[in-house]
Amino acid sequence: MNSGEIRLVCFDLNGTLINENSWLNLNLAMGVSPAEDEELLALYREGKLSYQEGLNKLLPLYKRGGKFQRDIVSRALFHYSYCEGAKDIVLYLQKKKYHVAIVSGSFDILVEKVARELGVSLWAANNTFVFDEKGVGKAIECLGNDDVFKREKISEMCSALNINVQSCACVGDSENDREIFRLTGKGIALRGSPVDEYAWKVIKKLEELKTIL
Repeated sequence: MNSGEIRLVCFDLNGTLINENSWLNLNLAMGVSPAEDEELLALYREGKLSYQEGLNKLLPLYKRGGKFQRDIVSRALFHYSYCEGAKDIVLYLQKKKYHVAIVSGSFDILVEKVARELGVSLWAANNTFVFDEKGVGKAIECLGNDDVFKREKISEMCSALNINVQSCACVGDSENDREIFRLTGKGIALRGSPVDEYAWKVIKKLEELKTIL
């Protein structure tokens, strides 16, 4: 292993391992207009809505068109493509004996599917769907704000692996990765992302991780 200090490499999902924005894809599939999506996102970023309050406003929009159903949700989320080099870099890290994890502010059914395809056993997602016995959506349960969720999950994973958080490198491109970059001191940002300035390293492509790890 080139870097004896790092033992766990944790990836974000949207824009890091897969090209798509799963939240946007789902919102549009549920009948949320681009304007409504932008308005809710702006309110959240401005601190005028908490994460849970944002979900509370989304649910009526999901339900109004009758599209909040398990099969429609799955089709929307499972329409994704891997970022260039994603599969190769995960395999590379596993062969180098790093622990690999995915921690995402996306949805459990999507993160679990990607983790299974990539052979990653450590994963966590902030959001879980609740469907009734007929597959009709009832709610989305979250574990808190994405940044807090990610920080707590990475801390838990490191504890379970009996390593300190400074032994975890975090690869991401989202504002909600800021806290885990600070926590670990090993944030690796994709160039041009909102977290470049908080990163330990900045890369253009996932393949460049081979020069770091």
